[in-house]
Amino acid sequence: MRTTRAAFAAAVVIAQAAWAAGTAHAAADPLQPAAACPTSGEVYRIFMAADGSDAADGCTRSTAVASLARVQALLKAAAPGKDVEVRIARGTYRQTSQVSWDHYVPGHAISFLPTGYTPGNGRPADGVPIFDGGGAAGWWFKATLPSGHPGGATMLRFYYLQVQNYANGLQIVGGLTTSGGRRLPATKGANKNIIWGMTFTRLGNKHAPQTAGTAALSLANSKGNRVEASHFKQLENTGSEGKLMHGVYLETHSNGNTVTRNRFELVSGDATRARNDSNGNRLFDNTFRRTGVRGAYEEWFCHPTTGCDRPASQECASHGNVFYSNDIGAAYDGGTLPDWSLMPPGNRFAGDHPGCTNEGQPRLRTWSNT
Repeated sequence: MRTTRAAFAAAVVIAQAAWAAGTAHAAADPLQPAAACPTSGEVYRIFMAADGSDAADGCTRSTAVASLARVQALLKAAAPGKDVEVRIARGTYRQTSQVSWDHYVPGHAISFLPTGYTPGNGRPADGVPIFDGGGAAGWWFKATLPSGHPGGATMLRFYYLQVQNYANGLQIVGGLTTSGGRRLPATKGANKNIIWGMTFTRLGNKHAPQTAGTAALSLANSKGNRVEASHFKQLENTGSEGKLMHGVYLETHSNGNTVTRNRFELVSGDATRARNDSNGNRLFDNTFRRTGVRGAYEEWFCHPTTGCDRPASQECASHGNVFYSNDIGAAYDGGTLPDWSLMPPGNRFAGDHPGCTNEGQPRLRTWSNT
């Protein structure tokens, strides 16, 4: 039967409508790149809101996106060669899957901060954005280097955000390898990051029961960072895994970091820990309340005496660290908490591998803790 002209025209209209609908759907796909935001000046901005949409472009408050994963996709597509600010509106972000971050801007910072906040000011009076994992396993945010990246200054900056109800908080990893039987850096590190005014709370398997937590903030092969004016509270594993949960964990050549003016409260494991050649770190003017088992600060590395499941020769003591002018209260269980602990003991013990030297330095110097 020959199709009438009217029927043919109707079919064309239907096909065009279907094509238009498909095109609109494709444009709304969060995986599709968007054009770079129009911008001027020294800063490139992307906006987030709890009621935003990952189909949006993030260029303005009214076109805010909803997730950090979408922010990273937009930054990779736009590739701005300037400082970046991710402006996050106050609200609760229900993020139940780990953010795996591997995008950096050479020579420039990427800052995650509340909308309207100016770095250098105090905590926003109207509250802060909250990222809530709803009991999720894993980390809230894990930053690693992309394949082939040599390492260096990654310059991630986190200001006045609250992270809650995950097994773990924020981890920054500069790449690790094993060579000659020792765990060593694989790159120059993921370095010069800032964690300022953050709140990490309700982390660990008491609050996210799928898996035991390790830390609110973990740095591995990450150097020259500043952790300041942040609150680490209710970081709790239950039972025998309680001692595994920490506030700030400096691991494997995480050197030259500053941890100051933070408050640690209700931490089931030792609140601050250094491990495996994490050297030259300064921890001072912090407050500890109901934290830990062995000390407010613990330096620990794999050794037959520490119950580690790795060969003892893989790790070395840390050295040249200082811990001073801290206000130290009771242990997590309410008992007496030592200021510090070295595991295995010996302030001059470097480790069993011949490459462990301590460079002639003591592992730890302390003074004026109360």
